Amino acid sequence: MKLSKRKTSKVWLALNTVASFSALFFALFKGMDGAAMALSALPPFFYGIYTGVGHMDMRRLISSQLSPQQGPECPPSFSNG
Repeated sequence: MKLSKRKTSKVWLALNTVASFSALFFALFKGMDGAAMALSALPPFFYGIYTGVGHMDMRRLISSQLSPQQGPECPPSFSNG
């Protein structure tokens, strides 16, 4: 099974996390409570997107390994039984 490195995704996740926390701490420092509340949702949002896409990739990879004869070019066969 080929493992995905997802290096670019990890770099963007790290950069987005650093930027999100920087903006959050800046908003807290300046006393912008509403902005701080909104910005506090960004790191979990980015991580959720990252893991959600990874989960979909892994699920697609596993399903293609379990049934290699059924692909987009080979539709499933039905029996009249």
